[in-house]
Amino acid sequence: MKTHLTSALFLLFFAGCGGGDPSIHVDGTRPLTGLTQAERQEVCSAVIGRFGGEGSEHSCNGGKDKITIHSVDECASGIAGAPKSCAATVADIDDCTSAQAKDLCTPVESKSCDKVAACQGS
Repeated sequence: MKTHLTSALFLLFFAGCGGGDPSIHVDGTRPLTGLTQAERQEVCSAVIGRFGGEGSEHSCNGGKDKITIHSVDECASGIAGAPKSCAATVADIDDCTSAQAKDLCTPVESKSCDKVAACQGS
């Protein structure tokens, strides 16, 4: 299954592409639903850094789609709103966003991305 990370969850959490590859300093086995506010902020800060930083704007599909990276606080709120049934871990978000940061405009085929996308809720 290919998961394109422009789903509502990823736009709420991160949105963006490009950038470096900052490390996440939170135990990878921790479930997203069990993170403290400080841990959510740490995860989001690293991930958003991968995507070019807060407020960065990027285009996909020849400029037809514009993606703006959210703030760390918006990202942390998105993770906090994940349903309790969410089975994704910090390692899943780390693996998925590392792969997706290479090119947001191209779908990523990965179990980690599928797990994170399933946390979108209803």
